[in-house]
Amino acid sequence: PGAVKCEADQTFSFHNNSVANCVEDFDTVIAFLKNINPALKILLTVSPVPLIATYENQHVLVSNTISKSILRVSANEISKKYDFVEYFPSFEI
Repeated sequence: PGAVKCEADQTFSFHNNSVANCVEDFDTVIAFLKNINPALKILLTVSPVPLIATYENQHVLVSNTISKSILRVSANEISKKYDFVEYFPSFEI
């Protein structure tokens, strides 16, 4: 919001998740989905598309690096934790 010639919508608040938050949220989603489909298999990836703006008081390149790093480490922890979760390296490619 607010990145491409539009006014920022003030109905939301900004928050960056930590690795622990991401892994905890994914654990919750996995438990829910495994109840629906016990044979579930998941393929994770991190988008190689960079952020174009940030609400933080720092350069977007710094925010992009932090965001991608948090997602990449989270994906690594999740794929090591569950044998039915794999990681595809689109970010690295």
